[in-house]
Amino acid sequence: MKTLSPTSVRYALISCTLYFVLFSTVPPSRAAASAFADSLFQEGDYLNAAHEYKRLLFLHPDTPQSDFIAFRVAASYQNAGKLKNAIRAYQLLIDTYPKSSLVARCQNNIAQCHILLGNSKQGLSSLKQFLEEHTESDLAPRAHFTIGILHIDKREWIHARQVWNDVSLTYPESPFAEVSNRLAEKVKDAQNLPRRSPTIAGTLSVIVPGSGQVYTGRTVDGLYAFVSVAVLGGASFYYADRGRYE
Repeated sequence: MKTLSPTSVRYALISCTLYFVLFSTVPPSRAAASAFADSLFQEGDYLNAAHEYKRLLFLHPDTPQSDFIAFRVAASYQNAGKLKNAIRAYQLLIDTYPKSSLVARCQNNIAQCHILLGNSKQGLSSLKQFLEEHTESDLAPRAHFTIGILHIDKREWIHARQVWNDVSLTYPESPFAEVSNRLAEKVKDAQNLPRRSPTIAGTLSVIVPGSGQVYTGRTVDGLYAFVSVAVLGGASFYYADRGRYE
């Protein structure tokens, strides 16, 4: 009986190991991969969550609610402060799933990302375009309200008041209606102030988190405080009713 040399034995062991690594590794199930990505997202590990959601879409392209998973990729980037990545991911969802109910939210979030990047002009343009295309969207009051915040940053008090008056009249049942009405009243005489009033800033912050910072000139900080509280709101509710987390 021929005896194998130590070198041959090591080679055989390495070959067997590589075989099992390369050919016997079974990808995680769709449910397990989704649960893992969700747990990372819930823990605030957004960059790794984005990676896992993208891997889930790659391994299981036909997974149910794939548009929502693509949305989670973009939202993860946005929550992590990777706003340019978020814009690209939101746009990819729009291009890949043009009939998704999340398209309107993606367009709105793209506008918010531009604002958070300091490009208020592009953000304002995107918000106005969003309102033209999605007049009946439940996000319209929020978009309209945000336009008022941008006018505040430019010290365009009259425009801000007009926008907020429009919000309260156009969307009387929206949570933003009462807030807009109160803000419109608070800034009524703001254009006559010699400088930015800490009283108004304090009032704005009490009514809407972050708006006081915008009023005092800290636009990005203020808008981020305002925007970040509701990045996923509608999307989460939309799929919660459809057993997304069962």
